Amino acid sequence: MNNDRIKNEKLKRLLKEAGTEEPSLKFSDRLTHLVVHSYKRKYATIYKKEERLGKAILLVLVGSNLLVFYKLSPFSVQPFLFICLAIFLLIFCFCIWMLKRKPLSP
Repeated sequence: MNNDRIKNEKLKRLLKEAGTEEPSLKFSDRLTHLVVHSYKRKYATIYKKEERLGKAILLVLVGSNLLVFYKLSPFSVQPFLFICLAIFLLIFCFCIWMLKRKPLSP
């Protein structure tokens, strides 16, 4: 603890001797950019792993739901209702895909 304080005192003295109390705007911008870039790079692999796990879980859930749906055989009960529901879901998925591709501007 004391060693860190001594290093900080030396650093403060050097900065006062050099005369720069405040860093330049360009230095601050570059430092901010580097910090953000290193944060994104460090956590990108963690997010990708979590994303893959989430997609795998969703795939299992959707697959099991489709198997149950197949066992219920919806075409034999009301084919018109099933077709309308399928068209609605396709349009809904298309709208989500379009919004992800190019979001609405404010």
